[in-house]
Amino acid sequence: MDMTQQEGWRRTDRRLGGLLVEMGKLDEAQLAQVLREQERLLRLGVRTTIGELCVDEGWCAMRDIAAAMKEQEEEIFRSSSLGQILLTLGAVEPAALEQALALHGELSAPLGETLIEMGLCNEEQVRTATELQTMQRYGALRRALVSRYHPINLMELAASYELDSVIAEQEGCFCPACRANVLALALNELPVRYVTDARFLLAAIGPYRAEWSGPVRRQLQEAVAQVRQWPKGSCRGALHHLALERVALVDQVVVRVSNRHAHLCQADRDVLFGPEYELNRWKDLAQPGQYAAREVISLVGEKGIIDKVRVLGPLRAQTQVEISGTDQYLLGLRAPVRDSGNLEGTPGLRLRGPAGELVLQRGVIRALRHIHMRPEEARQVGVADGSLVDVRLCGDRATIFQGVLIRANDRSALEMHIDTDEANAAGVPAESTGEILGPSALAPRSL
Repeated sequence: MDMTQQEGWRRTDRRLGGLLVEMGKLDEAQLAQVLREQERLLRLGVRTTIGELCVDEGWCAMRDIAAAMKEQEEEIFRSSSLGQILLTLGAVEPAALEQALALHGELSAPLGETLIEMGLCNEEQVRTATELQTMQRYGALRRALVSRYHPINLMELAASYELDSVIAEQEGCFCPACRANVLALALNELPVRYVTDARFLLAAIGPYRAEWSGPVRRQLQEAVAQVRQWPKGSCRGALHHLALERVALVDQVVVRVSNRHAHLCQADRDVLFGPEYELNRWKDLAQPGQYAAREVISLVGEKGIIDKVRVLGPLRAQTQVEISGTDQYLLGLRAPVRDSGNLEGTPGLRLRGPAGELVLQRGVIRALRHIHMRPEEARQVGVADGSLVDVRLCGDRATIFQGVLIRANDRSALEMHIDTDEANAAGVPAESTGEILGPSALAPRSL
């Protein structure tokens, strides 16, 4: 992708974020956070969309993203020229249109009304052009009207009308590659019905949609299922939007990506947020009793600052900050890979909250990749608490992680945690699956 294409994609994607804010599905702070995360990942060579990141964070549902994408398409096509469509239909001459556009600008009146007032078009012609413009706006007409006479497949229009709603219902992927593949697969199984005169298109599409709605939706549903099972390599969100259910076999494990976050002790919480401040639960995590709080803090290092770092609850006996390898370079420190709670000899940094700031003397780590499970699940796999296993991740790059720590206790739910750098290296989305291969080839070491 060249720089011009990349900048165009950024502008389009940022407008999607603005629409989510306007729809009340996202707030300004959340949008700013996902934009920063998007830029960070792009610097690492990983291109993501705002929609993907919002779904990852749990801030938006896939249906919200679909609605915003539809509104985005409407905005794009809303700016398409009504005058050009009237020219294409032969309803107005170029010289007359220029006069109407001049008067339209002076009076700030709708172009259609101006044309009718000047006697250059009748109401039926303007209505027809406006409805064709609406079809373009919704993406149903997948090409611009360059001639009144052009073969247009009514079946493609009918499928385009239903495409996004079926993908949302089936929890499919909304990336451009997958949307195009779903539509193509469905159209391969549906008969073609062409009209050649754009003036007759509007009269034909309504009854045709009513007649073929059921078969069209069934073919789209089958196509979504096929694309979900075999996404193309060009799919940016391969399995990204799928709601994975917890797997039943203990040698299979759900893998979730853990972004940077902080666990606070009571004394540090009081400094950062005020005495006796109570964290506000935002959403529960998979591990019983664990939750993400609404509160965020800033990490201040020698080289840089990372804002909006999520606080996780409940409070702990000692403060611990978990970052990725990339984060440590941004902050200007060296964080060792450690199991949670093993903070001896770890670096510190400055923490900044809304009520104050403090210098953490130690407690910054890169979390050792690990698997939570109950003791009975560990016995079935043939491991124990503290064992190291190898895990093959089911991403788009074949990756085996060695030395994955087993954390087995009665307060655990079956789940593997890796950080964002590890996920990017393996090509896995925020939620995926892995296969436990058995005891690790790595020798036991200090964790």
